[in-house]
Amino acid sequence: MKRSGRHLSSFACKVTMAVTGLIFAAFVLAHMVGNLKAFIDPAGFDEYARWLRVAFAPVLPHESLLWGLRLVLLATGWATPGWPRPRCC
Repeated sequence: MKRSGRHLSSFACKVTMAVTGLIFAAFVLAHMVGNLKAFIDPAGFDEYARWLRVAFAPVLPHESLLWGLRLVLLATGWATPGWPRPRCC
């Protein structure tokens, strides 16, 4: 039986899974720390939310950091082998 299309090598699949896994783990950790601010200090949580929208204000437009992080997560999910369709082996 012949395979159609391009497939990643086993090593490339493992490297891709490792890198995307690290990105997802960093997102979960950062998200968890940010959400814990709501329990520690509600005013601090509001300040954190405001900072996410205006971070790097002179260089980036309003909410650019948030949209950039969303695009990175979307690209990471797309690059993960097996999500939403298997591309390995």
